[in-house]
Amino acid sequence: MANSPLVSSVTFKQSGTTRLTTTTDSSRWLYQYDTLGQVTLGKRYWSDGTIVAGQQFEYGFDDIGNRKSAASGGDQWGANLRYAYYSANNLNQYMSQSGWPWGWLITRPNVCAQRRQTNEKSTILRD
Repeated sequence: MANSPLVSSVTFKQSGTTRLTTTTDSSRWLYQYDTLGQVTLGKRYWSDGTIVAGQQFEYGFDDIGNRKSAASGGDQWGANLRYAYYSANNLNQYMSQSGWPWGWLITRPNVCAQRRQTNEKSTILRD
């Protein structure tokens, strides 16, 4: 990607759950991680500290690492993210997803998926 800024420095906080990267255009990415090492938050900030609109990501997981929620997008104040919710069965297989973005859920061979979509919300059901 020719127009993507390159990372010029990486700083870790002592807890090991937060990482701050600075790009060559002086914008910064803040990343946070859970105890399993999964990214729970990613936000990009301009050099003056304001949030970059559309460059915000949040993820929620259950105790064993199944994704329960995701949010992305957002405005320059950190609000108006689009949310998606996931549910898993007792075998830790994702069975449904609702919200935004509806197309993320990975399908596997021999799994029947049916998509219902209404405006900006949809649900994927699995047999």
